[in-house]
Formats: sequence, structure tokens, C-alpha cells
Amino acid sequence: RRCRWNGRSAMAEQTMTCSAPGTRHGLGLLERGGELARIEQSIATLGDGHGSALIIEGATGIGKSSLLRAVCEHAFERGVQALTARASELERDFGFGIVRQLLERRLVLTSEAERTELLTGAAALSGPVLGLAGSGGNSFAALHGLYWLVANLATSGPLVLAVDDLQWADEPSLRWLVYLCHRLEGLQVLVAATTRPLRPGHSQLLAELLTMRSAQVLCPGPLSEPAVAQLVRDGLGAMPEIGRAHV
Repeated sequence: RRCRWNGRSAMAEQTMTCSAPGTRHGLGLLERGGELARIEQSIATLGDGHGSALIIEGATGIGKSSLLRAVCEHAFERGVQALTARASELERDFGFGIVRQLLERRLVLTSEAERTELLTGAAALSGPVLGLAGSGGNSFAALHGLYWLVANLATSGPLVLAVDDLQWADEPSLRWLVYLCHRLEGLQVLVAATTRPLRPGHSQLLAELLTMRSAQVLCPGPLSEPAVAQLVRDGLGAMPEIGRAHV
């Protein structure tokens, strides 16, 4: 199985305490203490140049997006810049759509002087992809340029790239993410993403990303009945019968 860590380690014994509502995480996540610890560790080591990929894999409704929000929240707490994107099944044919979600707004909102600095050198090759100059953008040069743009962004401090629903990402964006993740060593960059388990029809690039040695794959499991009961109680103000609580 691809999942290299499923959250059911010795840390699971303290998850209800680590993830309880009102903690510093602010998300009220139950039985996710182990996953949150891995997230915090991945962000804490960015300043040392330990770039990495963190993939949260699981079925619909298991809580992948909540954990990805926790990644961004940890980043905010540490003053780490986080750029986000969400893939959509209806936009899979929009080439480099995820890349543009991640990077285009960051460049548009910056000053002209900083934009010029960020696009210095090989990073200028990313211009066509982001609609800044030229045309095209599906070549190796574009992948190389986007890599250097991210590297330039990370020179001023650690950077998190967070992508939700990666299974719906467009092929050019997936190709670039694979290219980037093969070259994270020495960069202050964390690539964090969520995806459903692989099935027929999913891109081979997604399969490659999940099996990369540099990628840490987290597979959160179903909540226990007491945790589900607490969610119902906190959300609805009702106390369910434990034997009838289901995930």
C-alpha cells in the first residue's frame, strides 16, 4: 500500500487531547493529533532548507481538506507564506490552471520592482504560462521557469504551496508539480496536497507523485464512534447513542 503513515501510531493515544476544540490549531479536529504533528514538523523544518511534499490521501469526507487548512494555519502561525489552489473536475482541460491559481495572484498583487526581481533569470521562462509575456507554455522551458519562480519566491522566506483535490488537477500542472517535487532538496518549500485514492482514469503523473521518495503520504483513518458522537454533540447540541454513531 502507498500510504507510508496512517496516523495509528503511539501518537494516536493522545489525539483527542492534541486536536480538541479550543486548542491553538483552532480547527476542532478530533483524532488527528498524529497528522497535525507531522504537518507541524514539515513546516518547522522548512527554515533549514528541508523542502518536502506532504500528500493527504483518503476517501471523500475523511477530512483531507480540514488537514490541508491546518497546514495553512500552521504556516500562518509561523509567518510562512502560503499559496493555495483547488482543482475542479470541470477545469481539468484548462492547462496550467492549478499553477495559475497558485502563482498568478501573487505576481499580480506585488509591486513592479518585486515582480521584475522574481522573474529574473530562468524564472522569466514562466511568463507565458502566467500570461505575462509571449505565448505557449507547455514546454520543458516553462517547467524550468516555474521552478525558478518558486525558488525565487522562497529566497525571502519559507513557502507552502497547498493544493486541494489534486485528483482533478490538469496534466500540465501535475507535470510541473512532479518536476518541482523532484527538486525540493535545499528549497524552503513545502508542497502540500489532498487527493482521493488512485483509481482507473486518474493521471499517471498523480501516481508518480504519490510514490516519490521525497513525498510523505498521510492516510487519515475513520473517526472512532466516541469522536463522531462528540462531533454530533458539538455541532447539533445533541447526544447520540454511541452504538448508533457512524462515520
